[in-house]
Amino acid sequence: MTILGLVITLVTAAAVGEPAVATRIELSPVARDVDEGPVVLGEIATISGPDAARFATIVVAPSREALPRPTPNWASISAATARAAIEKQPWVNLGRVELIGASVDIALPRIERSIPAPKPIVEPAPPIEYVPAPADTVAGVIEATLRSFLDVDAHNLRVLYEERDQTFLDASTSGRVVSARPTALGERTPVDVTIYEGERLVERRSVRTMVSVRRRASVTRRALLRDDLITAEDVDTSERWMSPSIHPADEADVVGSVAGEKLGAATVVERGDVAPPMVIKRGDLVDVHCVSGPFVLKRKARALSDAREGELLILESIGERTRLHARAAAPGVAVMDASAP
Repeated sequence: MTILGLVITLVTAAAVGEPAVATRIELSPVARDVDEGPVVLGEIATISGPDAARFATIVVAPSREALPRPTPNWASISAATARAAIEKQPWVNLGRVELIGASVDIALPRIERSIPAPKPIVEPAPPIEYVPAPADTVAGVIEATLRSFLDVDAHNLRVLYEERDQTFLDASTSGRVVSARPTALGERTPVDVTIYEGERLVERRSVRTMVSVRRRASVTRRALLRDDLITAEDVDTSERWMSPSIHPADEADVVGSVAGEKLGAATVVERGDVAPPMVIKRGDLVDVHCVSGPFVLKRKARALSDAREGELLILESIGERTRLHARAAAPGVAVMDASAP
């Protein structure tokens, strides 16, 4: 073999023996331990290779506050931002660096929200002595229609009228047919009344009423913010007179739920005001039960979204970094039907 051939052979052998990638940088999906001051690569990624310690000191951002914030308590760093910081280092051989991952979500210190001090409970009004109108009067027909319309009994319905209609309302229905039709539903409910006698239309009138229904309701003792957990100390439950347009949440559904929106003190908690609490939050490590027929395989995954019990969420498997869709079943547990198409 000639000297030139030997040199080519040695160079080729050295090139083949040298690893293509010397440093592997894997961005973490979620970083919770990022300190104040400059954000360095070692805080947001797992780095392996002979120069790992040096790569870990590369500044990716001047501070957490300088990063984009998708939500008030989370910041985000993209892979492009991390790569740009690496490329600025004159000592880095980019051909021997492998950067894995699309972005990093950084947990920021939770913003404390001031909550007003608890206010005294607004006591229910004393029982109202209300006597339903006689059934054989125009007012009696109106009230019977409203009871049927609102699905309440006479004990739980109160109807007040304008004084100008009193004579009309006290009129007897004997020998007559009275038609009463509510045209709206609320605290002030107009009712179209038509009176017939044989084949004769006696009178038509729109009667304005003020309607209240008595329902059992939970009322807030203090102001609640969205996603605040509602405890037994936060609400007072009792019977109250209210507009028929208010639909209180069932007592059993209030305590243990979270506020679906901001609620002021002394506010009736309605059905749409509460929601189940979050059982899995973004960044949590989750046990995923993969069910396929009689077999169950369990694997670890990182939650990429929040979920309440029964809701679907997106996860990323540990190690393989594949995306999964599973249904939240309990705190830290999700179930996936592996047999589904």
